[in-house]
Parts: sequence; C-alpha cells; structure tokens
Amino acid sequence: MKFQKRQVKIGSLPVTYWEAGQGKPLIILHGWGLSGQKYRKTGLLLAKNFRVMAIDLPGFGETPLPPLTWGLPEYGQFMLSLTRVLKLKQFSLIGHSFGGRVSLELAARNPAQLKKLVLTG
Repeated sequence: MKFQKRQVKIGSLPVTYWEAGQGKPLIILHGWGLSGQKYRKTGLLLAKNFRVMAIDLPGFGETPLPPLTWGLPEYGQFMLSLTRVLKLKQFSLIGHSFGGRVSLELAARNPAQLKKLVLTG
C-alpha cells in the first residue's frame, strides 16, 4: 500500500494531502512546522481499517501560505471547506499539537461531522 500524494483547490489555494486505504474517512492534522507526510508510517498502519488523509495545512509541507495571515478561525473555515471539497459528510479526526487546535476549531464549527476526535501532543 502507498501513501499517495493528492491535490485539491480550496478557492485559489492548491492543497496537498497524503492518502492511503479505504473505508471510513480519517483525517490527520499535523503540528506546527510539520506536514502530512510526517504521518506516513502512522497513516499506513491506520489505512488497514480507514481511508486516511493526512493534510498539509496552508503554510506547511507542500501547501503554500495563504494570501493573508491566518488565525484559528481561518484554519477552521479552511478545514470545513476542505471536507466539503472531499465530500466527507462524517469522519474521524486526529489532531497533533497545532493540528489539535485546528481540530477543536473545526469541531466547534460543525460537531455533527465528527464521528471521533483524538487530540495528541
């Protein structure tokens, strides 16, 4: 099984994410200064039971900086838009460090989407 690089556009922003597996969707959000690719080993293990998507948040990994400075509300809105583009009605979410803060922002915006939430680091 491979951890495959994928890209979508959110508005004019090209977003890179890494995907493996099939089944119920599971999103991994990385910590500050990292990228989705950092979770390759974990993603491949989880991909035995889930469709894993490890996102490069804007300004990290292969996703460029947003045009303006963002805070948590903007990252939360970005994730809400991303889940719509990926057509994810319900999913589980693992957030590490800064990714955990973004996960909480997304959970506050649309709690019905989250099946499970795991915060680490």
